Amino acid sequence: MGKTSLAEHYGSACQRNPAYMTAILESIVMGNFVHQQNLAHYRRLLAEAELATSGDELRHSLLMRQLAEEEANGLLIGDDDDRARQGRRAVH
Repeated sequence: MGKTSLAEHYGSACQRNPAYMTAILESIVMGNFVHQQNLAHYRRLLAEAELATSGDELRHSLLMRQLAEEEANGLLIGDDDDRARQGRRAVH
């Protein structure tokens, strides 16, 4: 499959409205920022939980699951960012 531009990927709305394209790019950047902040937050909570008590296994387990989910979400965000930078669609 050949390369496509972001405008082709997101449709003719981008071609008619550059503000739409800007909004899409801002959304990608904001999503990545929120993801990075979430990772830092969950890691900080995990570190605090490990120092607090060793008996709170349920909380530790929950934090580990949330961190794993956020890390997996980052793989999806990274995929979207890569496609956006390369200007092509993913082939599923």
